[in-house]
Amino acid sequence: MFEARQRYDQLITEFLTRQDQPETVNVTINRLCVAFLEHAQSYYVKDGAVTAEVSAVRCSLRPLVELYGRQIVTGFGPKKLILVCEQMIEPGWFRKTVNDSVKRIICMMRWGVVQQWVPPEVLGTCRELRNP
Repeated sequence: MFEARQRYDQLITEFLTRQDQPETVNVTINRLCVAFLEHAQSYYVKDGAVTAEVSAVRCSLRPLVELYGRQIVTGFGPKKLILVCEQMIEPGWFRKTVNDSVKRIICMMRWGVVQQWVPPEVLGTCRELRNP
């Protein structure tokens, strides 16, 4: 009985210390995008002002959020990324803009891996997409 109580206390302690970080299995695309935009606003700063990259990131993530915002990150992959590219192409985005936007999405996924919100295999498979 004593060992069970110790194990219970250990699990509760682990849960409480991780409470501010979402579990990978529960992170939605929306949540990842919002967190990455918050990060971008503090990272992409020059001479004390937010750079235009933050706006570019926001625009790049918009089609992703429209299509898959409520879905869990673990279910994302290259086929869905291709559909995001098609969503960008439909209104007439230039190829360079689409390619740059995909790079920003991959950058967000890489950041998500470091935060332990995105499984590395999701990033790895999305990186395989070449010239959408």
